[in-house]
Amino acid sequence: MSNKEMIKFETNQSSQNNSVNIPAVKSRQPDLNEKESALIMRPIKQDDRPVLRNIIRKTWHYDEFCKGQAADQLAEVFLTSVEADSDHTIVIERNNKPVGIIMIMDERIKHRSFIRRWNQIKAIVSLLLSKDGRQASKLFGSVNSTDEILRKKVGKDFDAQIRFFALDESVRGLGLGKKLFEGALEAMKQMNIESFYLYTDSSCNYHFYQKRGMH
Repeated sequence: MSNKEMIKFETNQSSQNNSVNIPAVKSRQPDLNEKESALIMRPIKQDDRPVLRNIIRKTWHYDEFCKGQAADQLAEVFLTSVEADSDHTIVIERNNKPVGIIMIMDERIKHRSFIRRWNQIKAIVSLLLSKDGRQASKLFGSVNSTDEILRKKVGKDFDAQIRFFALDESVRGLGLGKKLFEGALEAMKQMNIESFYLYTDSSCNYHFYQKRGMH
């Protein structure tokens, strides 16, 4: 099993604008293996959910320890959980299909949408209705416990957390993760966020964050 870590970034940069509005931006990726593909960075849509659940299942190998339906339900629990905590989301779309996502949680905000929390509760209840789901839920609980332990060890406050960051395995190595991360940095600058952190583990591309000033 991989070892989980918490890495952080701090800056003195600030912005006069407290609001964030990232429009859908079309760009071109000139160094793809195939003919140039249109890329769009935009907010999350309801229609994205099945694809995002599949990305979650593949990224964290849910299908290796629980059956198909339970794996999909566990991915929905994860997705609704990070949605309930997040204040800004960017999805990157390639060839009309979402292939990556990054979510920011502003830790200075204490109260969030009840509707999103209710969606999380419904997803958890749905998971717990089956034996396979109850077994899978134990892993989700252990991950949350690890996060809390790591957070307490650091012993300081941060403005924000990158709550969720993932790419479909089919587009890794094409620079899309860099685009998403830079989009998140720009969003946090507009939100006057000067420090943030995220959780990662030894199975992830740890050097990606080190190259960008995180430690």
